[in-house]
Amino acid sequence: MNRALMFFQDPRVRLMISRAAQTTAVPLSLHHISNWPLQNEGGCEACHYVQEYSQGRETCMQNRLQASRLTLRSTVPVTFSCHLGFSCVSLIALPGEEYVFTFGPYLPDDASAAIEEEVKRAVSLFLDTARPDDKLPFALNDIRRAPAGSVVAAAEWLVEGIADLYERYEWEDQEAPKTQPEERVPEQHIKKKSVFEKRGEEIRLQIAATYLLFGQRAVVRAVLEDCLEEMDDYPRTQPGCLIESISRILDHARFCGGEVDSCVQRFPDFVASIQGLEDRRALLRHASWFFKRISSAKMEEKYGSEFSTMLDRLYNHHVEDLELRDFARQSNLQPATLTRRIEKMTGVKFAELLGRIRVIHAQRLLRRTRLSAAQIAPHVGIRDQSNFTKLFKRYTGITPGRYQQKYNRDK
Repeated sequence: MNRALMFFQDPRVRLMISRAAQTTAVPLSLHHISNWPLQNEGGCEACHYVQEYSQGRETCMQNRLQASRLTLRSTVPVTFSCHLGFSCVSLIALPGEEYVFTFGPYLPDDASAAIEEEVKRAVSLFLDTARPDDKLPFALNDIRRAPAGSVVAAAEWLVEGIADLYERYEWEDQEAPKTQPEERVPEQHIKKKSVFEKRGEEIRLQIAATYLLFGQRAVVRAVLEDCLEEMDDYPRTQPGCLIESISRILDHARFCGGEVDSCVQRFPDFVASIQGLEDRRALLRHASWFFKRISSAKMEEKYGSEFSTMLDRLYNHHVEDLELRDFARQSNLQPATLTRRIEKMTGVKFAELLGRIRVIHAQRLLRRTRLSAAQIAPHVGIRDQSNFTKLFKRYTGITPGRYQQKYNRDK
């Protein structure tokens, strides 16, 4: 199996593709140029109906392959009309490889009101009927209407994310030790992982999701602003960054039992509303409005108001000496019980949660000020610079100095 094919079988990649389809509410497929399907997400009545007829399947395939060959030659997204008259977008899934994503069908906002008549004529052709039927054999209400550029933007965002993940995928492969045989671990000793990777970015969003579920939306806004600030050199990619971040926050909130169904249903409309926005404050306003309907009542009833108070103290009083046993005593819980609750909600134990919150605040200071790591360490509750540097690198992958050099606007 070649490297690209192995990559597309990776669960992280499949999850990213699935999330892109959910985000846009538009069907999405991944094919090799030979027409070999790798992944299909979503669908519509029209497509299902067409696939039942050999001529319909053949026409659909030829239409898609023609667009795929064009996008491979041009290396840019190709918007085309399928044989039924709907819009689709084709683009290269991975630079240098012959895999293609196809988003669609969908209807641009400015699509003709007579689209139903156009579809009837197209259906009559592959059914070889004398004239279009008076009524379509399928509904059109599950085909999404979207701003003309929003699907292309979402497609480009997915491909950028895929390329970034592939870079890290190759790096991980190259860095893996090859000279020593792999040590076998008894199956019963293997700890099952959550679907969330323990990367710094992922944990930061999991922490944000926890604060969201307990009604502390200001923390969520601050974390989203952190994510956008790190993309400051690329303002056009900020909507994509916000979409991905919110998608992961919702995923984790739902994983924790939060009531986020209303947000999930409104997510495609939120995505369409921020396309083309490059102003960070406007993006954050949209995000704040989007999260307004999430209630904290269920979580506070389940975990108690003391849990919410603990979260507030950890985030806003992180400079202080905070101890698990003190919070456990205030909650009338055993430390082990409180630890399990924290780990279930955030994915990490108490000490790591506090450490990561301190690093989140340190990242903000490194981006926004000229303070050195030695000056910042005590500002976030870490008195020893050496410990601060080790902690920062463990959670972000780079040193404070390298982070400041990379993200500080005043460098």
